[in-house]
Amino acid sequence: IGYTKYGINSCKKIIVAAEVIVDKKVIMESPERTIISAHKVNAVVHEPWGGHPSYMQGFYYTDLEYRFNYTKETKTLEDWKIWLEKWVTGVDNRQEYLKVLGEEKIKKLKAKSIMQGAVDYGF
Repeated sequence: IGYTKYGINSCKKIIVAAEVIVDKKVIMESPERTIISAHKVNAVVHEPWGGHPSYMQGFYYTDLEYRFNYTKETKTLEDWKIWLEKWVTGVDNRQEYLKVLGEEKIKKLKAKSIMQGAVDYGF
């Protein structure tokens, strides 16, 4: 989470993209894990892999190859338009995006286990 909590709390409206939707009981058992005030949240979307190419702690690692390729593949405006078509405008939804990413890449990036239990966010 790190500095994300400061950016989030500076917003008036927030759309949460969540890897997992949990029961309210889970949230109430560990309210200290909540870093966003409910009144600021406009919507919650269940979107696995929504953080790609960044990491999601306990779920998947940063896709450094994707970031490197972006830099390599977008040196000119024309190159950038090709990249944009492949990864943004050429896919209708996240599932299509993940198909372009590929099963092997997803398998490689997926964390070996999902962290559970107590978490210390440092505040």
